[in-house]
Amino acid sequence: MLSAVDFAKLKLARVSVHLGEINGVLRGLVEAKDTYEILRDANGKETLHFLVDAPSDLHIISGEIVYQFKSALDHLAFALVQSNPRGVKLPKEWEGACQFPLLPTVPTYGSPPLEYPVPVPYQCFKKRLPGISEEAYAFIEGVQPYHSGPGVHNILRIIGKLANVDKHKYPYALLPTLSLREDLTHSNGMTGMSVRGGFKHGAEIPLPDEFPGEPPVHTKRSFTPYITFDKTIGEGPDTLGAEDVLQVCLEQFETVIIPAFDRLIQ
Repeated sequence: MLSAVDFAKLKLARVSVHLGEINGVLRGLVEAKDTYEILRDANGKETLHFLVDAPSDLHIISGEIVYQFKSALDHLAFALVQSNPRGVKLPKEWEGACQFPLLPTVPTYGSPPLEYPVPVPYQCFKKRLPGISEEAYAFIEGVQPYHSGPGVHNILRIIGKLANVDKHKYPYALLPTLSLREDLTHSNGMTGMSVRGGFKHGAEIPLPDEFPGEPPVHTKRSFTPYITFDKTIGEGPDTLGAEDVLQVCLEQFETVIIPAFDRLIQ
């Protein structure tokens, strides 16, 4: 019989397959013609216009990836409680309430409500995760999406937001986006290169970057379309390729979350 950790690894293997499918869809987008146009007005201002939406397959594939992430977390949480390392009497209905918490904001108490100091007390997780060890509580509390700064909590925040969108049965907002590469040649023979991304439908295409010294005498521009999530997942990640965001999530599962639960589940 597969352990919960092994079962979670199988789910992550499915994520890898789906990421390959996403890359295949995106290759088709990059290679296709007439996906966008750059319009120039009488004053030389250039504006990006996309002629297509994000491929519909990406909505389905992304939803399946998020489901596998969330399901893996819940399976690991269930196994953690079931192992009952403290040997306590578990609540009668614990199986129905058990799930991995993904709390976007710090829990509150009292009236008027006040935020608990971080780290929040175990009682905030007790209903979902009865009987877990102090070490398990410390890890799970430490990766909650309400935390700030660098850490695995950032990818769980993204997964939580996308899972919430999927739960409400409407598609993720996936937006066609363009990156601009400029290869510059200066009169003195020096060359330079600039890459900028995040250009959405209706965005103004900027003039070439200005460099100190010799201005460029020749600029070669190339454009590459890609797909991003919208600001639902937070500013910053919304400028990255959707497949890159999901790939980072997968890597954090493989290097942080799975090893932690492998240690915690006894």
